[in-house]
Amino acid sequence: MAKSLAVLLKVAAYKVEQAQNALADAERVLSQAKNDVLRWQDDAANGLAMAARAEDAVMLLASGAFRDRARDEEIRAAERVVVAEALVEKVRSELAAQYAEQQRYEILLEREKIAAKKAAAKKAESAMEDVFSSRRS
Repeated sequence: MAKSLAVLLKVAAYKVEQAQNALADAERVLSQAKNDVLRWQDDAANGLAMAARAEDAVMLLASGAFRDRARDEEIRAAERVVVAEALVEKVRSELAAQYAEQQRYEILLEREKIAAKKAAAKKAESAMEDVFSSRRS
């Protein structure tokens, strides 16, 4: 049974590693989405400021269209942030479950090792008693 527990432990450890990788990927997606929101906010503010400094009517008109597009892109990026945050939470939950499973197998394997040591010690003690009892006779 120890070998089967060891195999289960290796599988559980692999699942934990996969969940950790998935979490890292989800956190990268979340970080990118947050950066996109900030970038579009900055681009909109910079575009308007640049147009105002240029004092060019065409540029001011274009900056309005750009600001609208930047606002739309910012909204899309904010939506991606919400989706990415939900994904990160889901993956964290899966990671916690996988880690708990790995811990259970580690505990079971350790208990089995302790039981095997106790059985070996009991067997050795029984053998010693047999030797002593045979010498007394």
